[in-house]
Amino acid sequence: MQYLINAAIKGIIEGFTEFLPISSTGHLVLVREMFPLAAPARAVALNNLFDIVVQFPAVLAIFILYRRRLWDSVSSLPQRQESQRFWFGICLAFLPLAAIGIVLKDKIEKHLMHPVPVAIALIVGGLLLLLIERSRAQHRFEKAEHVPVAIAALIGFFQALALMPGTSRSGATIVGGRLSGLSRNPVRATP
Repeated sequence: MQYLINAAIKGIIEGFTEFLPISSTGHLVLVREMFPLAAPARAVALNNLFDIVVQFPAVLAIFILYRRRLWDSVSSLPQRQESQRFWFGICLAFLPLAAIGIVLKDKIEKHLMHPVPVAIALIVGGLLLLLIERSRAQHRFEKAEHVPVAIAALIGFFQALALMPGTSRSGATIVGGRLSGLSRNPVRATP
């Protein structure tokens, strides 16, 4: 029963941190020893699986929230250059993360998936977000569909910083986007 309670606590932590520009996985790493999901012999494998599966509802929520905007963009791919640039930019921004992740996966898991490096990354990420927030960067792009492909690739490299456990993927993307001239103002999802 204790393992189920621990899983619920970790689920609450994940839910609270997932939609903020802080690393939800980093927070889960910090609480692994306090809230084990199984006996020590099985804990590592179960923690890794839990960290992956518990993020699915957050991804699903994004698709539900932005379903109309995503559908409009996908359905207009053959006709609208703006939609083509958006989806090409999304794919291009993903490539640095995937390539670096494949190359460094074992080193990251061996050396960085521990509380001290995670805590350092959380602190540094928070400070960077505060500095970016205080900056008076010029806004050149109001919508993701307006971002040039080269800027999307640059933002992808910033997103790859999230391979460092404790570094928020959304936080790194925000920093990269703001430094690249993206507006801070969100475009509202249409229901």
